[in-house]
Amino acid sequence: MKYSSSLAVMAAAAILATAASARADDVTFKGRPITMLVGSAPGGSSDLSARLFVPFFMKYLPGNPNVIVQNMPGGHNVIAMNYLSEKAKRDGTFIIAASGSEVDPLNYRVPQSHYDPTKFVMIGGINLGGSQMIVRNDALARMSNKSEKPIVMGSIAGYPHLGMQTAAWGIKYLNWNMRWVTGYGNNNDLGLALERGEIDATSLSDSTFTQLPQLLDKSKYTLVSQTGTDGGKLPSPLPELKTTPLLDKMMEGKIKDQTAREAYEYWRDLSYVFKWFALPQETPKPIVDAYRAAFVKIVEDPEFALKSENLTPGVTHYPVEDLVANVAEVAAVHPAALDYMTQLLREQGLNVEELRKEEKAAAKKDKDE
Repeated sequence: MKYSSSLAVMAAAAILATAASARADDVTFKGRPITMLVGSAPGGSSDLSARLFVPFFMKYLPGNPNVIVQNMPGGHNVIAMNYLSEKAKRDGTFIIAASGSEVDPLNYRVPQSHYDPTKFVMIGGINLGGSQMIVRNDALARMSNKSEKPIVMGSIAGYPHLGMQTAAWGIKYLNWNMRWVTGYGNNNDLGLALERGEIDATSLSDSTFTQLPQLLDKSKYTLVSQTGTDGGKLPSPLPELKTTPLLDKMMEGKIKDQTAREAYEYWRDLSYVFKWFALPQETPKPIVDAYRAAFVKIVEDPEFALKSENLTPGVTHYPVEDLVANVAEVAAVHPAALDYMTQLLREQGLNVEELRKEEKAAAKKDKDE
């Protein structure tokens, strides 16, 4: 009897799966342009990820729709995220390409943010590598000597992004002799500032080094640490970057306080969701199924693998279930651990309140324009 019941359940599940597939097969975007939102300016890693995927979404989404990238920079990517949450249609014509920073509660649990990433419908995630802490050789000796003038750590405008926060851990636990200077636009701006000598150090995404290969000149620069991938366990796949010491190894045994340890693990977990794609909440399931099926086909496409090598070698993708679980885990971080980074930055001389005001003002300016 139990065996028959099991067969009945299996048969019913098969019928439901077939029906769901049929409904997904009915979805078409033919003649309906799709907008892929990006919360940063052109040239950043999120923008490059979006543009890498665009032709393949056009290839694999039903109806082969035209897909355009719309950059909506400002407010630490809040403008684009708010748009997806509040204004974007739930018909599959809007999708977002975003990063680990946008799932960080520190960035979205602020007054100007009206989105919750745990409510978005995740399509899939990819990892383009981590971030590298790079230091000018003419300042390197001062980095480990507190009796010398601190080297200048350059960061983006507003609250420091995920990779930039490497410096906060290094200053606190690795005896790095640094002082913060914020206000730069993106990774490319920071790379150029490093070349000009305006700053002595910064943290850049792995993909930035494919755009600014001159920063790999060992006679001028040293790569001090990398966040790595897969929660800090694996190094960058780029041959020029993979030998950089993993920060996780450098930090072993350094943190004794439990709250600080939880804060570090939460920060490290954010690197798992480096780049991700999502639809607005309440998007109908057949549309979601069509997008997820297209995403799987994209990452399995040999042409995609070839083109992704031009961005950064070794692009990996996450099963959507893992991505959803990781975003939920990050969102569940203990409030004390969540506040730890903010306290750390305050200790290091950053006026966090002013940085947040700067983000808010940028968001308002972009909205008004």
